[in-house]
Parts: sequence; structure tokens; C-alpha cells
Amino acid sequence: TVIFFFSSRRRHTRCSGVSWARRCVQETVIIESTNSAQNFILYGRQPVSKDSSGVIVSIDFNSLHERKCKGIDNPDKDDSDYETWTPNGKISPKCLMGHKTTYARRKRDRQCYNGDEFDRPIVQEHCTCTEEDWECDFGYERKGQGPCEPINGEQPSSEPPSSCYGYYQISSGYRKVAGDTCIGGIQHEPLQLPCPGLGRFASSNLKIVVFLGLLVGIILY
Repeated sequence: TVIFFFSSRRRHTRCSGVSWARRCVQETVIIESTNSAQNFILYGRQPVSKDSSGVIVSIDFNSLHERKCKGIDNPDKDDSDYETWTPNGKISPKCLMGHKTTYARRKRDRQCYNGDEFDRPIVQEHCTCTEEDWECDFGYERKGQGPCEPINGEQPSSEPPSSCYGYYQISSGYRKVAGDTCIGGIQHEPLQLPCPGLGRFASSNLKIVVFLGLLVGIILY
């Protein structure tokens, strides 16, 4: 018979738990990824000995908690078992990847559990762009905390492409971090320049002008 002892006391170790007494060596816990029930199946094996057989144990935690947590609608209140938590970046104190995401989680000192129908509220809002939301574009590098500068001091070509239609863009040395959703604030968008020669009347716009000119000529004729 394998006996499990439940304790509300949190334990920490610097030796990965090697000094703790073990009844068996756990290999995995089987449970549905989206399940919030308190029934688990633990699969493991006996410590290395004469009998190193496998072990499968069903664990039921339903009787260990006195009550369900309450107060999910008003976290951070004294009578609520929940608190809000927001991951943050280095520059923006409450923003990460261009947005502020606030989660509700159970307070560490509350002896309660989330019910089977628990739905964790998540609030998300966009943040103002800062330097943290931009990284150096291809051909540029950042030295320390300075700006993005051309690698080896060689300025990338700003020549228009061979097929230029209206406008073309050249890098400002920056690009927004992939997945970042910030808005406003510091902007390092690519520079937009008109194509040489025909400018804004190039290509498709020129075709429209020519067509209108021919149409007017036919009407007058």
C-alpha cells in the first residue's frame, strides 16, 4: 500500500529533492490537459532495488479541501481568494509584447481550490510603443543600449527597385518585434519615398491618365 501525505506547507530544495524520502520514483501524471478535476493517475516505478516494478496509483484530492475559492469577480479585495497578476517588460512596467495582460490567480495563502467550472478571466489592452517594442532590422545592429546602426558603418542601399510603382520603402533600421501589438508612441516605421521620374503618376496611375486622355480625345473628335 502506497500512502500519500498532503501538506499545505510549501517545500523548497537546492538538490532537486534528492534529500527527500521517496516511496516511488514518479515518471508522469495522467490527466486531461483541459480538465480541472482533482483526480489523477500517477505512473512511476519503485526505487532501484531487487523489485523495480512499475507502479500505477489513482489519487483523489476531493476530500482535502474544505471549500471552493470565491471572489473571482472582485480580485485583490480582502474578502476575495484571488489576486490580479500582470507580466511586465524591462522598460514598460506593466506591458509585454506591446500589450498589458491581466490574469486572476489564487492568492498563495488561501486554502481553497478552483471548481470544475472555473473560467479564468483575462483582460488585455494595447500599450503605447517604446524602444522595447522594436528590434534592429536586417543589416543593422545595436551596440549596448544605443540606436540601431548599419553593420560596419555601411549604409544599406536606398536605391529604388527595378520595378517601381508609385512609392517604395527603405528601412529606418528598425522593425517591430514579431507578435508585438503596441500602438502610437515611439515609431520606427520604414521610410516611404516616391519612385524616380514619374513619381506618383507611375505605372497604374499613368495608365488611368492615358486612358482618360484617349477618352476625351475620342469625345472631342
